[in-house]
Amino acid sequence: EKQKIRNVFFGAPRIKNDSLERIKAQLKTAPYRISFYAGTEAGEELLAFNPDDPLSISRANQIFLLRAAITAIEQKKLKLSDLAVLEEQKIVPALGIIHFWKPGSLISVDSLLNLMVAEKDLTASDLLLSLLPQEQLWALGQKLRPFLSYREYFLLSKLPKEKLKGGSEAITNLLPSLSGRLSSTDTALDRPDLVKHVGWFASTRELCGSAL
Repeated sequence: EKQKIRNVFFGAPRIKNDSLERIKAQLKTAPYRISFYAGTEAGEELLAFNPDDPLSISRANQIFLLRAAITAIEQKKLKLSDLAVLEEQKIVPALGIIHFWKPGSLISVDSLLNLMVAEKDLTASDLLLSLLPQEQLWALGQKLRPFLSYREYFLLSKLPKEKLKGGSEAITNLLPSLSGRLSSTDTALDRPDLVKHVGWFASTRELCGSAL
């Protein structure tokens, strides 16, 4: 019958009659610029096309947070049972559930990781970030400095654009003025007007390197 689903199949995708060379040729003829990287878990590069272009990655920044947290746990610098304090100035009133909790609540690293992944919780992300050294995150990408919290991003997004146009150095110099301030209630992450000035920037090679 029309407009009726007869079958639904779930399975792993397969590329038929294709090759890495053919895919690369198709990438080259695209009417827009593409950044692409594919590799193995062992770190072997399979296919790369403009893999080092810096991209605005928005919430994909959490890939680096997860990698930094896993590394810190493996190095015994962080434990899943470690606790973060939910301070009022660290609450981000968007996505997730922690921002509804009472300030002063204690939350384990294990819970932060689960809430960040399962609930897309931005406050959980910021609390986890507060437990990690910035230098560890900077090492994962050339343009990850400074690695902003979501609270900082939303506060910066309310400033005049002229103040944000000096690159990472200008952003770093603005951060002390944000200390202790509550997050803006305007929590839009998709801001094309700011994409070149403030946010999180990394290449597909760097993203894959931390995700694999």
